[in-house]
Amino acid sequence: MAISGQNFGETDITTEELRNIYDNVIKAALENAKPGLDIIRADECAVPGTITSDILDHIMNDEFMVVDITYPNPNVYYELGVRHCCKPGTILIRNREIKLNAPFDISHQRYIEYDCTAKGVRELSKSFRDFFSWYEKNPGRADNQVLTFAKYTKHKFPDFADIAERNQSEPMANLFMMIMGNPSFLKALTDNSMPEEEKNMAIMQSFTDKPEAMKLIMDLMFDGDAKNLLKK
Repeated sequence: MAISGQNFGETDITTEELRNIYDNVIKAALENAKPGLDIIRADECAVPGTITSDILDHIMNDEFMVVDITYPNPNVYYELGVRHCCKPGTILIRNREIKLNAPFDISHQRYIEYDCTAKGVRELSKSFRDFFSWYEKNPGRADNQVLTFAKYTKHKFPDFADIAERNQSEPMANLFMMIMGNPSFLKALTDNSMPEEEKNMAIMQSFTDKPEAMKLIMDLMFDGDAKNLLKK
């Protein structure tokens, strides 16, 4: 949500008023709807006006993200877009009393309207409870146009964890194949009769006619992977 004072023509709201809405309306309704939630607002984990790794971690991994679209705040919309690309579990809300239009791309999304009254908090709590119930009954189901489009077009988002793991494992696999195809290396490696220094020299000499293997070994030894493999 917007966390600092906002001005849109004749519409003004202060930082203190926004904080009051969060504490006494939004957060109160969430606590009543689902006791035990760990509820965090963006400014509670980062410097205002920046998007830090802490905020991104919450946006990308938290089970639920509640977004107040009452005010056309670019930071809020950017963070909403990031979330829509990452996972479902996003709940949009807006203050019924504020007559500002949301951007076209999200204006047709389902959202909850709330009032800043005691009755409004109770109604917002019930709406939150209904959303939580829907998500529990439909785990992993797309809840926005980005994920829905990706589902029907079978779009595969980049899996950076998989890429990192593959980039780390492929060189080790290549080195293993080179080792298995080098009898001189295996002989030197298993010959415990030689002094350690002489043994290391024999191991290196076994790859003198294989420059690509030498480069791979040096790269991996710089990372510590080859050294650990040789110990094993």
